[in-house]
Amino acid sequence: MIQVLQLTTYTIVICVVGWIIHWILRRIELLNGVLVNLFSVLFVFGLPVLVGIVAIQMGFLDGVLSSELSDEISKVAPIDRWESQISERVTGPIEDALPWQ
Repeated sequence: MIQVLQLTTYTIVICVVGWIIHWILRRIELLNGVLVNLFSVLFVFGLPVLVGIVAIQMGFLDGVLSSELSDEISKVAPIDRWESQISERVTGPIEDALPWQ
């Protein structure tokens, strides 16, 4: 959870710094016309990529996603229940039920 908060903090800081740079450049009129649009597109599409790269490099996604994903999968698809339902339906060995044999 702490790693997710750190990643969120980094994302917010990157957003704020980017918008401050954008605002300053517009104020001193270095960005106009096409350059404003180009900077905006790069900022909007580049930010998620940058945050993703930072997250992967710092190892944020390793433990967070694997533990949270396994918890969610176990809630949605409990394997024990499926195995019991399948074993009730199968009357003989599974090899006898395969169509290609």
